[in-house]
Amino acid sequence: MSTVKCFNPRCKRKAKFWCNCTSPETYYCEEHHLMHLKSNNKPHTSSSLFFQAIDGKKEEILQLLEQEKSKFDAIKVEIIASFNQILCDIEKALKEILKEIDSDVEKINNYFEKVNKVREVSIFDDDPVMKLLVSETDGAAEKIKENFKAISYNDIENFYNMSNEISKIIKRSSQNPLRQPLFPISSSSGQFIPHFPTILEAESLNLEIPNISPPIMMHDQFPLRELKHVPCTRFLASKLNRRNIQGEIKRKYNLISVKYNGEVFILEGGPESVQQAALELSNIIAQEKDVDIHWKWLCEDGQFEDYSPAISELIENAYSRHDQSASIYIKGMRYKVIFGNPHVQVLSNSNISRTVKRIDENQAKNGMCQENANNNDKPYVSWYWLDDDSNYKEFSHEASRQIEAAYSQKSIALVQGKDNRAFLVDATKMMQINEMTRHTRRVRRGDS
Repeated sequence: MSTVKCFNPRCKRKAKFWCNCTSPETYYCEEHHLMHLKSNNKPHTSSSLFFQAIDGKKEEILQLLEQEKSKFDAIKVEIIASFNQILCDIEKALKEILKEIDSDVEKINNYFEKVNKVREVSIFDDDPVMKLLVSETDGAAEKIKENFKAISYNDIENFYNMSNEISKIIKRSSQNPLRQPLFPISSSSGQFIPHFPTILEAESLNLEIPNISPPIMMHDQFPLRELKHVPCTRFLASKLNRRNIQGEIKRKYNLISVKYNGEVFILEGGPESVQQAALELSNIIAQEKDVDIHWKWLCEDGQFEDYSPAISELIENAYSRHDQSASIYIKGMRYKVIFGNPHVQVLSNSNISRTVKRIDENQAKNGMCQENANNNDKPYVSWYWLDDDSNYKEFSHEASRQIEAAYSQKSIALVQGKDNRAFLVDATKMMQINEMTRHTRRVRRGDS
């Protein structure tokens, strides 16, 4: 901030405002700046030194912010596209694996059927069919293990454990009780030379050949999981979270999880449960969207202007959390919206407050009073302004409350007055300034 002294020779305070109505430019403290405006009716430009200091860098700051926003948007789009592609690849790979599992399980079942048939007819010696069965079965078991090692789902891990048990059963069935391999490999040729004990050999050794037919479960006998995405804005998601809607949906449909990633709700659970839960959540979000609440601020021309949807959502989130205030940024400038009766907006490093309103369109359509107009029956101090006939007229309830708050804080309030005009009220100087014409009037506090 500037260290320039006030132009008034008797004032030793630092200057906070400058004016170009004279040459060279003159600088004033806050008090003498108001006196200068009152005494000088010529058209001139007056502004805060803070604005003058940053005016040269404003465009540069805005350009940098815009560049960073563009970079962020590009990264965001790229991440979403990559994530969607990964999901598609996982789904495709899982389907292929499950198809192979079905085929491998069918081969294992066929193997056991053929082994049992062979044992029933006691055909064990030099049977080429057995060679093929051993080769196919060993390959199928290894394939199942390799496929399932790449999958992290708990349900499929159970299937993988079962495939290990099948592999052990196959190995046990390929050995006789004397621990001699039934399918020995010749050391000379490297070829299979199958040798099963004949019935006579088995009887002489008191052996029993078990009828092995372990149950094989298909993958569709395991509970499947499905993901469902339900779009929702951050503002609505925050409201639903405060009402614990996610928890209720999860318990009602016995879902595995309900998460929000900033753009969509991700529901995980059984196919039917996820579909029903997603439908109910979509209906709840659709009903919430019917609630049209936005925020407005008082302009210098006396009219209330809407905040942008993003800023309005930010303010509403803070208001719904019962925060005392919300910090917002508009064109590189930091403002604070202070919640009260009425709500006000204050520029950082400034002592001027302006009225802010919370508008509920549904209440307006139904003829209900707006949020800022509530509680008008509560005690408050009235403020008055002096008209052209030297009579004091009362400010509105809302304006009186704002002026009283500024009076207690020794600051300045921008309020909406007669004919929807904006007035700057310095409660400590008991002065009102028309923002458009710069015309001044006296104000007073208390009963007229």
